[in-house]
Amino acid sequence: MLYPVAFLCQLFGVYRSSYQAWRHRKKTPDAEHVKLKSLVREAFNESKGSAGARTIAAIVTAKGIPLGRWRAGKLMAEMGLVSRQQKKHRYSHREQEPVDISNSLDRQFAVIEPNQVWGGDVTYI
Repeated sequence: MLYPVAFLCQLFGVYRSSYQAWRHRKKTPDAEHVKLKSLVREAFNESKGSAGARTIAAIVTAKGIPLGRWRAGKLMAEMGLVSRQQKKHRYSHREQEPVDISNSLDRQFAVIEPNQVWGGDVTYI
């Protein structure tokens, strides 16, 4: 069963002119929108995924194309880009204490003959 457009628009509370404008609008994506999306992705990849909307907006604006932080955020959301910060490096602690090495020299550094005692330095490790 078909209903007139005017009746359906009135039923849903939409103006007929708005419905007609929606029907006749372009279906192809806007060239500027596509260009901005590529610039946002490029800036995001340059930052290795750490840049948020504000930083991306600043990077793209520095390249000569004005972009606000809110629009940058919307473009990031469209593409599923989420800013992730690298965690600070933390040193791991040993589970068990290191084994004590016996003190063979007992602080007797005076050597009578060559090749009795050898020493080394591992400070570069």
